[in-house]
Amino acid sequence: MTISDLRKLLDSLDLFPSKKLGQNFLYDQNTLQLIANHALKDSRGLIIEIGPGTGALTDYLIKDASCDYIIEYDLRLADYLTEKYKDRELTVIQADAARFDFDALVKERQWTCIANLPYAVSTIIIAKLLDLKNKPQSMTFLLQKEMADRLVANPGSKKYSGLSVKVQSLYNCKIVQKVSPNVFYPKPEVDSALLNMQSNGQVFADDLWKRLGTVLSIAFGQRRKKALKLLSSCFDADQLVSSFEKLDLSLDLRAEDISVENFRKIADDLG
Repeated sequence: MTISDLRKLLDSLDLFPSKKLGQNFLYDQNTLQLIANHALKDSRGLIIEIGPGTGALTDYLIKDASCDYIIEYDLRLADYLTEKYKDRELTVIQADAARFDFDALVKERQWTCIANLPYAVSTIIIAKLLDLKNKPQSMTFLLQKEMADRLVANPGSKKYSGLSVKVQSLYNCKIVQKVSPNVFYPKPEVDSALLNMQSNGQVFADDLWKRLGTVLSIAFGQRRKKALKLLSSCFDADQLVSSFEKLDLSLDLRAEDISVENFRKIADDLG
């Protein structure tokens, strides 16, 4: 699909790309094929696409393998996709992915998630997926590059955050490629990046995962302050000191200097 074709299609749907919804439609064929290749390479079970837009990526997914569900928030696009794929074994769901019950849909089945996520909701949706009972085995996202950099950030980096820790606790993450604004309509004002996430096999008990989330929220809540001092406001100080010393961690560390593995061990010690 060329940019001219895309514009004609959007005009026929009486759809003007919404800045509020972060509607920047990807039309470059090489980039679409790249996303499909990485998303399907190690995919298992169900394939679910979030935010398919006009179905540009969906076409590549069903050409190279299959796609079981696509979840689109915009009603006009959802109606268009339902008609477009009426002869395919593909279910179109009109819903807000940030509020959608993925666990009810996938149940116990393995699944892969693919999405072109607007910056405004990317954190919300990724955090939601991480908190599911049945998490995706793999995820491939097209994101603002700034967001992708945050997710793969290492300890000691200003971009390292609580979400970095949660993501890397469960997934091996890799930025596959930077994506230019020139392959979208309308052009976003920033670069994007293709991020691939594969499960690392780590399993967390529900109570440990929730406790880790609490620890991260507190520790990163005021980045300039010492993590131990911040955590002592909600957890037993002696227990925290014991955990830090057992891990050979300085009591003066800030959250951004504590590794993913050590955050898990601290949360485990506080159980």
